[in-house]
Amino acid sequence: MEAHWRDPDFSLATARFTKVLALVVGGDPKRRREAEEDLCDQVTRAACKAAYWAIPESMMHDVHAAQDIVRKEGFDGAIVFRILGEPDSSSYEPPRPGTRFWDHYASGVTITPGAYRQSPRIVVEVAIYSVHQDKLLWIAATETDNPASVDALVKDVSAAVRKEMQEDGTSVPAGG
Repeated sequence: MEAHWRDPDFSLATARFTKVLALVVGGDPKRRREAEEDLCDQVTRAACKAAYWAIPESMMHDVHAAQDIVRKEGFDGAIVFRILGEPDSSSYEPPRPGTRFWDHYASGVTITPGAYRQSPRIVVEVAIYSVHQDKLLWIAATETDNPASVDALVKDVSAAVRKEMQEDGTSVPAGG
């Protein structure tokens, strides 16, 4: 978790969302849909619907049409994942020599040379909104190292958000 902010009056214990819209901004449409589904899997205290199921692709950039749909469907909360970027991240991996100096000269000993390795890092902004109030309630930026899949990225970010919200008093403990 890089940084976060919350409305001082907001807590998940008092928000009592009943229907949440999960929206992922950025990336190709297939991955976005997959991430929205994965995000809904992480929402346990309210019904959740992926934005691609609620708002047709043709209306994604028509704010007024999207607002009408969201109101008609009865969403009271929204979680937005926005992929901010992939900062450059590289590290030097030193060579792995034999156990002794003279192993360099021994026949059949393989030495792995040192190399620079790229380590993909994904920066994701997570925001929670009250749809009824049209108000930002909580927002954070996270960095995730080398996610294996979209599902892994969503789970990693969700776990970091959950932990941060518990630490700052926004969330009730799991099971509460």
